[in-house]
Amino acid sequence: MNPRWAQDLAERQVPTDAEAHLQARAEPLKVYCSSRAEKWGFVEVEHVNEGIAYLNGLPGKVTIGPGPGMCSRVSCSYRTSIWWCNDNDVDFELDSYADITYGAGAILDKCARGYMRSIVKGQAFMPGKWNVVIRREMANC
Repeated sequence: MNPRWAQDLAERQVPTDAEAHLQARAEPLKVYCSSRAEKWGFVEVEHVNEGIAYLNGLPGKVTIGPGPGMCSRVSCSYRTSIWWCNDNDVDFELDSYADITYGAGAILDKCARGYMRSIVKGQAFMPGKWNVVIRREMANC
């Protein structure tokens, strides 16, 4: 028996509704780091993380028009952009921007490379026919 069981139990916290939602979120169907993303330039992971933090701070649901291939840039700074795209033929809505950042996190996990995994680009295809793109943005960013 663990002599610290009571202390360990007291320190455990029940996840909040938001944390429980994140835990239940579906994994990407596919993450592309190169072939499809060849035309996109690499960006610094540090700036992607700043974009993720920004998006996680935005309240409410997020909606995009019908696709396929309808994309919307949701974060852009230091020539680092995060896009989300709808491949459905009708409008599409997510519960929160955290759904997009989950896809961006999957790209970071699978595609980061270079010295200390400091650069990244890629695309994550999510269940429900939508996807997230991380790429270099040269204009208006």
